[in-house]
Amino acid sequence: MFPGGAKHEYDAITMHIFPSFAKMESLYESDQIAKIRTFPPANDLRQMVRYEIWSLDQIVGNPLAGKFMDVRFHKAKPGGESDYIRAVREHWMPMNADLSKRGVRTGWYFFSLLFPGGSQRNYDWVTFDALPNFGAVATNTFAGVEEKKLAEAVRLSSKARDTVVNEYWRQVDATTPKK
Repeated sequence: MFPGGAKHEYDAITMHIFPSFAKMESLYESDQIAKIRTFPPANDLRQMVRYEIWSLDQIVGNPLAGKFMDVRFHKAKPGGESDYIRAVREHWMPMNADLSKRGVRTGWYFFSLLFPGGSQRNYDWVTFDALPNFGAVATNTFAGVEEKKLAEAVRLSSKARDTVVNEYWRQVDATTPKK
């Protein structure tokens, strides 16, 4: 949804969530492949911008229950990787768990970027604050969090990483695997 404009890199994102790397080798079952082959070619309708592999490191609540995501892409400052991971585990994750329990947000994801690698990549981590409605981003999405705890989380994170991009996404559709 945001940011927009002519220089916006992409308009849609498709995510496949796998339980393991082995499952990535066989994305679809044979009955699914047969069904997919009946679909019209999608490549005439879109241009693929890039592929990435992320690792889901932390999850709180039910992020897919929220239809809107405040998505932030973070880049490590030199030597800041371990400090930021510690800030996530000791501060952001418990804070988001509390916010999720109280309904301020529906959930939270923390991802590490695995591929592509290299020192020139634009970001190392991605966080999703899952929100219940479009207007939630304009409210205090940290409502009820003790100010000292929030300030400490921001202080530790700011020393270890920069937020290079902030986007706002709307979930269009989601599927879940058969039980």
